Amino acid sequence: MTIKTITALTVATLMLAGVAAADQHGKGKKGEKFAKIDTNSDGFISKSEMLSAHEQRVEKHFAKLDADKDGKISKEEMKKGKKAMRKKMKERMEKRTEK
Repeated sequence: MTIKTITALTVATLMLAGVAAADQHGKGKKGEKFAKIDTNSDGFISKSEMLSAHEQRVEKHFAKLDADKDGKISKEEMKKGKKAMRKKMKERMEKRTEK
């Protein structure tokens, strides 16, 4: 498997978990995330709709990691990106525990 495939699968898994959690907890105005992925509004998410949603997220994530915008992610860029992501997640968790 390539890094791109692994990243796409990871993002896909996280996105599915997010949709399920949003629907389960009633967040996102009654399935707003589901509706965003269900682009033809037929009440189902097709494989192509899911792949399209994941591709958009992968592109966004890749752009954040590719600091020098050369179309490749170096080990250093990956390391810095992971560090920034951990910091952001830590801040979110701290903010949640303050409530």
